[in-house]
Amino acid sequence: MEGVSIHRQRIDWHTGFRAGWVSIGLGVAVHFAIALTWTAIFLGAATKIVLLTRRPILSGLVYRLVVYSLMNFLLLPLSGVPHTRNAITFASRINAVLALLLSVGLTISLMTRTALRRT
Repeated sequence: MEGVSIHRQRIDWHTGFRAGWVSIGLGVAVHFAIALTWTAIFLGAATKIVLLTRRPILSGLVYRLVVYSLMNFLLLPLSGVPHTRNAITFASRINAVLALLLSVGLTISLMTRTALRRT
């Protein structure tokens, strides 16, 4: 499997696993940075678009579905991250979407509405 060239070093699929805790730490940091970026985008949009705070459940679910679609069908394929060897099943896709919609989408929208009401 081909790797990505970063700073004149070849990094492939197996290098990340051999890096151990460094790889885990970097993955967690990048994951949270991406999540905070999408959250900040929603917060910024909610300050401009009143509908996002008037209908937080609907807006949170729709926003998270858009983010999921952009990340999985546009940004990840463009990033060059290797695909899994096993096909993603319909059940696992539904599980991922529901988890993100209910745990992330609703949380972001409801917390944004609460925060913006206090200001």
